[in-house]
Amino acid sequence: LIGASSLGCDSIVTTNLSVYSTVYSEQNISSCGNAMINGNTYASSQVINDTLIGASSLGCDSVVTTNLSIYSTVYSEQNISSCDYAIINGNTYASSQVINDTLFGASIFGCDSVVTTNLSIYSTVYSEQSISSCGSAIINGNTYTSSQIVNDTLFGASIFGCDSVMKTNLEIVNNPIAFFTTEINNYEVRFLNSSPNDLLWNFGDNNFSNLNNPLHLYNNSGMYNVCLSETNYCGSDTLCQTVIVDMAVDKKEIQGDQIRFTAYPNPFKDKLVVKFHLLEPKIIYVSLVNSFGSSVLVIPYKYYPIGDNSLNLNTIKLENGPYLLQLIMEDGYAIKKTLKVE
Repeated sequence: LIGASSLGCDSIVTTNLSVYSTVYSEQNISSCGNAMINGNTYASSQVINDTLIGASSLGCDSVVTTNLSIYSTVYSEQNISSCDYAIINGNTYASSQVINDTLFGASIFGCDSVVTTNLSIYSTVYSEQSISSCGSAIINGNTYTSSQIVNDTLFGASIFGCDSVMKTNLEIVNNPIAFFTTEINNYEVRFLNSSPNDLLWNFGDNNFSNLNNPLHLYNNSGMYNVCLSETNYCGSDTLCQTVIVDMAVDKKEIQGDQIRFTAYPNPFKDKLVVKFHLLEPKIIYVSLVNSFGSSVLVIPYKYYPIGDNSLNLNTIKLENGPYLLQLIMEDGYAIKKTLKVE
């Protein structure tokens, strides 16, 4: 530098020069919804070039290229059907509805996922039926022999695949078994029956009744063949018994060797053996009368030969208590007091 020194002399300057280039860099950024880069907000994927003045470590400019990827929130929809209730994302629902759930960071890019659920809740189906059957009934594979209420859960049987609960009012009707007893007071006879079935009485004198416990007045003494017919929708049954009206009036009691009448065991339980010895053939009517005067077991008039005769009476269905065993014949009658026990 000519004359550049402080004394006007020349000055020689040696310069060590360093020249630095602008710094270029590149980055990849992924974001959900939007991103803020160098104070600017971006809502779409793009390449951004930013010059950062004097930002390098040597004070030079820095140019940054940003490969920006913006991912949106993922929206999805599903249809769910369930029986009675459903658990969705930890919550329990008992009615049909639309549910919107935000699942934070649940998408494949780590963004939020919004799931709309169209939920249909179907209830268990309750129904009722009444069934009447003869003797027994098979309901859903099970056999029943008595009247009762049956509750069955049929899994997945409703039209929506839910359970179905069926209540069955079951009535078991047995085939009728005709049975009756009598209370005789001279010409007036009370016929006793506790059956729920349809009844038809034939009193043996061209008179009839459909009452449960009819009281019938006979015009004449004699033996009458009384028949009871019981009917229900399972079938019918008829029992006929000989009813003696006023036969014992003016008869004498036959005792001792004339008949040798015994009954054992006494007291009795399920069976009563009746034995008697006849000196001549007789037609005999056998009846067992309870303490109320009702004939509860009858063997109608029957021919018995000379000598020893024996009858086995099935008493298993009789109530406990005292009974009067009667043998009625044309020329008289014989009686024995007996007792039914357990």
